[in-house]
Amino acid sequence: MISPVGIRNKYWLSIDKTAMVIKCGWGEPRPLLTAVKLDSKQPQLQSLQNIYLGYTGNGADRTPVDERSNQNTITDIQQLIKEKHLTIRVIKSLVPSKERSLRLLPLGVEFCHEHEIPRDISWEVAELYNSIAYYKAMIDRACEQFPQFIETIRRSISHPNGACGKTLDKKAKLSSFGLPGTYLRITFGEHYGNSPGHRFVLEIWPKGHFSPIHQHADAHGVIMVYHGHILISLYAALDPANQIPFKQQLFGPNDITYLTRDLNQTHKVENFSHDVCLTMQCYQYEANDQEHYGNFQIIKNHDLEQTHPANPKSDMDFKDFLNQMHEEWISTYAKEVRL
Repeated sequence: MISPVGIRNKYWLSIDKTAMVIKCGWGEPRPLLTAVKLDSKQPQLQSLQNIYLGYTGNGADRTPVDERSNQNTITDIQQLIKEKHLTIRVIKSLVPSKERSLRLLPLGVEFCHEHEIPRDISWEVAELYNSIAYYKAMIDRACEQFPQFIETIRRSISHPNGACGKTLDKKAKLSSFGLPGTYLRITFGEHYGNSPGHRFVLEIWPKGHFSPIHQHADAHGVIMVYHGHILISLYAALDPANQIPFKQQLFGPNDITYLTRDLNQTHKVENFSHDVCLTMQCYQYEANDQEHYGNFQIIKNHDLEQTHPANPKSDMDFKDFLNQMHEEWISTYAKEVRL
């Protein structure tokens, strides 16, 4: 189905023959995004009891269903959905609302605490969950050996000669949102091509900074907050005409969320706190993904017509970044602290 600005959106239909309930929605297939719900109170759905999906019979008598036998019921369903006017709303402005809410809205299985893995999770996410624990241990060791690591990042962001601030200023020139729409991507190891960008990333979010609404190339992923707090907003689909999140959650240290090919693919990350936030991301393509699309897809500021590719490039390798922060602390900030 095509949105009012020409973006192709995925619509889904869920049929519960036993309960005689039909749900229809757009974007990710989840109950929260149901746009139309039809139940047995609708007289046209009485014929749903007679619909056959796939095959009839068992064993040797199992035969494919003639789709023509379902045509009357399907026609009734189509007419009911049309009567409900399944449409999507167009917003007029991309300017963020001044009335931001930091209410904790539960995400159910989309959100878990440290050491908890949701049931029925994909094996890709389970593997990434174990991987992120390994990388967290690496950052923990770095902070033990260099206790001023996070304080140095804070100062480097705001100091006129700070490496972090200079990098953010360069990225701001390429961002349609300016400086607030920038963050640092510190990567681990090589890019092996099994994920969009590097497989593991430490992202640094200065206070007041945010990402554009973006999609993750259908990759699986795990996100963990290492330091500070971050607000994650989930969207039904990547559509410039529909930038209203259906769910938001504030995450703190050691909180974890995940994304799969079909769930939580489209989100926005925002740091509303008064401190820097460090998040750890780990990504991996699905095993049967033959495309390996290497870019994220984003919505740019003041563009309601189309989405844009964004290459998730590395700003610096973690070991190099750690050494640079250590040198910066010794040469500049340690003196300020002693004063």
